[in-house]
Amino acid sequence: MSNPVSLNSSTSNGIAPYTYYFYLNGTPAYNFTTYSPQYSGTVELPPTAAGHYALKVVVVDAVGGSASSQTIQVSVNPDPTVSASASMGTTDVGVPVSLNSSASGGTPPYTYTWYVDGQPVSSSQGYALDPSSPGTYSAYVVVTDSVGYRVSSQTIQVTVNPDPTVSLKVSASSNSFLYSNDVATASAQVQ
Repeated sequence: MSNPVSLNSSTSNGIAPYTYYFYLNGTPAYNFTTYSPQYSGTVELPPTAAGHYALKVVVVDAVGGSASSQTIQVSVNPDPTVSASASMGTTDVGVPVSLNSSASGGTPPYTYTWYVDGQPVSSSQGYALDPSSPGTYSAYVVVTDSVGYRVSSQTIQVTVNPDPTVSLKVSASSNSFLYSNDVATASAQVQ
């Protein structure tokens, strides 16, 4: 909805100046006067809601002679939206997190670009975040529809913890050797 409509128009004959009247669904939406019989440019017409619109231009010359263009039908799609999700918000080094996105609205097809900590990492709809070091990572996806309209998802925070470690300590009752009836004490600690 936010992309302007480009219109080209040319007039032959008549007497300058020419006043161009642009109509949106039969209602005047924009006009201007020029001495040039040709107009090529962008006119931002106000369709602010999705739907179908009829556009036409009427040109009136200096003495009141007028000409009307054919009516052009334009479909206005809603702005695209995108949401992103993660399979989990906390993981360990070496355990990937699936990042997924869903786009709607706009004019399909869509292109996707995933960013992690501000750097592009993937051009697919989903991405497997598999960082090799602990920390907090920020991910989001940018979706571009077929007419070039871009939207970004919310930022997803993923915390990556270091791999757990374990230590084992054994205490023997005599000289660090165990005999058949000795008792050994073992303790383990996960860090």
